Amino acid sequence: MRMNYYPPCPQTEDVIGLNTHSDAEAITILLQVTENNGIYRRSIEHLATVNSENKRISIATFHRPEMNKIIRPTPSLVTILKVLQCLKALD
Repeated sequence: MRMNYYPPCPQTEDVIGLNTHSDAEAITILLQVTENNGIYRRSIEHLATVNSENKRISIATFHRPEMNKIIRPTPSLVTILKVLQCLKALD
């Protein structure tokens, strides 16, 4: 588990919260405890940025399942409506 606290930073152009990286060998579950900057990219590489006015708190947990295991959501969490919403979000 990794907990990150990014205080407000008036010089955001000079600071990176967390350098560009990828979570290549793990499944990452991220909880944004506070509001974020609203910028998301569909990419394996990602980074954390700071905000000039607001603090940011995030908690990430990492899971490394065996490579030959099938990973899927708990069936009770998957409904046709949720699947359709996810597919629509990808468009």
